[in-house]
Amino acid sequence: MKQLNAGPSRPEIFRWLVILFLAVGSFFLLYGFRAAAQTGDSLNYAQSIKTGSDLFHPHHLLFNPIIRFLFVLVSHLGGTIDVITVAQIHNILWAVAAILAMFLVVRHLMKSVCWGAVAAVLLLLTKGFWAYSTQVQVYVPATGCLAIITAFLILRDKFVRTFPGVLMVSLLFSLSIFYHQASIFFALPMGFLLMADENRRDRKTLPIILSLSGCIVLLAYVLAFLSIAGGKTLSAFIRFCLSYVFYPNPDWGTLKNLSLKGVGHVVLSQAKNFIFFPREWYVPAAAGLAACLSGLGVWHALQILKKANYAKIRIFSWLWLLPVLVFLLWYEPGAYELMIVTILPIQLLLFIALNDVRTAMKSSARRVMAGAGVLFILVLGGVNFRRAILPVHGSRGPDYDEAKLLNMGTPQDAMIFSSWYVQQHLRYYFQRERALEADIALFCFYRSLPLPEDYGVDRTRPIVISPAFLYPEAEISRVVLLDGYRNPAEWLRFLAWLFQFQYDSEHRLVSCRSFEVVNLGLGYISLSPVRMTVGGLGELLAELDSQIRLRLSDPVPHFMKWYQKNSGLGPK
Repeated sequence: MKQLNAGPSRPEIFRWLVILFLAVGSFFLLYGFRAAAQTGDSLNYAQSIKTGSDLFHPHHLLFNPIIRFLFVLVSHLGGTIDVITVAQIHNILWAVAAILAMFLVVRHLMKSVCWGAVAAVLLLLTKGFWAYSTQVQVYVPATGCLAIITAFLILRDKFVRTFPGVLMVSLLFSLSIFYHQASIFFALPMGFLLMADENRRDRKTLPIILSLSGCIVLLAYVLAFLSIAGGKTLSAFIRFCLSYVFYPNPDWGTLKNLSLKGVGHVVLSQAKNFIFFPREWYVPAAAGLAACLSGLGVWHALQILKKANYAKIRIFSWLWLLPVLVFLLWYEPGAYELMIVTILPIQLLLFIALNDVRTAMKSSARRVMAGAGVLFILVLGGVNFRRAILPVHGSRGPDYDEAKLLNMGTPQDAMIFSSWYVQQHLRYYFQRERALEADIALFCFYRSLPLPEDYGVDRTRPIVISPAFLYPEAEISRVVLLDGYRNPAEWLRFLAWLFQFQYDSEHRLVSCRSFEVVNLGLGYISLSPVRMTVGGLGELLAELDSQIRLRLSDPVPHFMKWYQKNSGLGPK
């Protein structure tokens, strides 16, 4: 008689139960405590998805179209779900994929289901990963794609070298780039693992994957470019693909970021993704993470020299981590949301190091180590849940509150100049299309650039602006310092444009828009279409200081201090 095939063993059943628990538990935890507060970028994407306009953002080309497709599909099926909820479910599914990939990789490396679960739960409970899993953001979907590829590279390396494997990796790699362009850096660690194989015949896998991915990405960018208005030249296509390089933000992509201060911002941004800590802890948190990363670097370098286990995966992890950090140091070291993808290689390095230590321990010490790992996760999860997750779950945040006050307290036809975050809340939740970002206007004046088309001032509309953007000492950049004292003539031109100065034959300021400082929200200056007469620039600036002092309880003479220093500049 033939022996009947045995069913799955108890360890296999346990492993599948853990996978099921992680998948279902992670989904319902993230969905149940999803963020009510959305970032400015989130609402910008959501507005594009809801209206179907401006869908193609070149640095995350297909994020909006994919969610737009899901939103329209649900709507056609009779669902009444809103855009933000659709995007949240989409992102949560990618988060679950990343969590399961982390479980499978660490379980394989440490030969332990329990340690795999510890790694998966640690990823789930890290502050940045949880936060951006439930916001309309591109980072977690891109991370999910790369996590799946990593799992296949480490667990199913032979499958990756087959035709189905090559096709799957190429599609996932292309999709990760469509979610976020910076995913292209993953080609380096992926290429290392594929090329490090001793079988030279299998080294042709990498060129095939890169060629196929490149063709898919290029085709998608060409089609997206052809779908938008404007000239169809090669230079226009390149500008479209690299549009953020031309975005008027002086802090993005500058060599001035390459400094010790920039390195500090990069490390601090990475630390913010792991656990919540108050502002007064910024320096020790950055120093602590820098010490941990340095320690991991030394430890893994020594293990690689000793030809210890997983040498290739150690190198793979560092090749994944370091190029991204160097790029972000140049591009935007203070943007902690960009550091979400680097949580994965850091966790891989951490758990490989823990495995090195664990294998040298006795069984009793291993149990203590496992207990310490669980305790660490409980503390990290508790802090993040209480200080970071619950606050954004329970409230749409101060930017929404400010936008709500502005919507109620200003005329519907008013142009509102505010921060990027308040602007996007005004546009998405209150349909205030004339809400504009004040910093863009200021930057254009400081750099003598033409204003965007929608920034044209209509003389018949009221204007509302926070005095915080008018104060001459206000800086609009952390790196390229621009303000009314360093650029007095440009600042005065901005003021003249906003207040619509009129002069007499002797170039003396004689009239401008009438204005009133209103104690609304953070405080605003309301500029009326009706004009008022003034007896010169000094009188106007003195009146601004007077009203701000009386109605906003701010005793600092912001404008007269500038005038006393620059009284010989511009109109009398």
